Amino acid sequence: MKVLYFEPSGFCLWSKRLKRGQFQVRPSASGQQALTWTDLQLILDGIEVEKARRFKRYHHPS
Repeated sequence: MKVLYFEPSGFCLWSKRLKRGQFQVRPSASGQQALTWTDLQLILDGIEVEKARRFKRYHHPS
């Protein structure tokens, strides 16, 4: 998996390779996919993004 992102000082490229298995990501037709930071963390931790349950956080009304 290669991750390319931009920060004020320039572009950063990360690369990670698994010894066994594979990342559970469904790429788009072009092979590229934009992810949120949370989705990226789930994928790198081996959690399938489509099956992850997400809950809304409580927000106290002002």
